[in-house]
Amino acid sequence: FAGTFVALSVMTVISCGIGRAFHFLDNSGLMDALPKGLSELPIDDVAAVILLTSFGITSLRDGLAMEGEKAREKTGDAAMDGMVLD
Repeated sequence: FAGTFVALSVMTVISCGIGRAFHFLDNSGLMDALPKGLSELPIDDVAAVILLTSFGITSLRDGLAMEGEKAREKTGDAAMDGMVLD
């Protein structure tokens, strides 16, 4: 329990720090160096969309790969059940 609590606490602090850094970039003059169309985009929202989309795609790929492995395991188990051992 303690390890989970510490891990979630650390992740919360890290995500707050990243959020503050992105807001600092938005409010500072650093974004003015980009072309006008890009400098008006909220960089924290764009980063969140990119990260969540990539995480979602990765999760879907992993889930589909696991389903294929489970089907192969069940087929193998069924074949083993049908065998008669001496």
